[in-house]
Amino acid sequence: MKFDKIFLTICLIVCIFSMASVCAGDVNDMAIASGDVSPVDSSSGEKIADDNLTKNVQVIVKKGKAKIVAKKKTFKRSKKVKKYTITLKDSKKKAIKKVKVTLKVKGKTYKAKTNSKGKATFKIKKLTKKGKFKAKITFKGNKYYKATSKKTKITIK
Repeated sequence: MKFDKIFLTICLIVCIFSMASVCAGDVNDMAIASGDVSPVDSSSGEKIADDNLTKNVQVIVKKGKAKIVAKKKTFKRSKKVKKYTITLKDSKKKAIKKVKVTLKVKGKTYKAKTNSKGKATFKIKKLTKKGKFKAKITFKGNKYYKATSKKTKITIK
């Protein structure tokens, strides 16, 4: 048993010294090669000028798709302020926050801004006649999302 431990210890010491000498040789090679580190063209062997090393790259980021979630809604005529809520989401069904959306009903345009959950609430005040009205919700887009719109119906009883 003692012989095995001694043999193992000697092997370990020899390995450590071998590694140390190999590493020292690599460092010496690096010191010799560090004199001139200019890039070289692999086909011709000529040095490349520093001016040719920079390159302009144009990155194009595609805008994401936005989706308006809006349902038809019925309001009572007697209600003075009618609140109509929609949700604006991206293609991954995440809420789109703090963007402006518009609602157009019977020639009148209402504006709202989405909250942290992507919900925008329109306060419709000027719609007092009974009937079915076509409504169009519009998101004009921004630097991250494309414009989108959705048509729905609002009924006043």
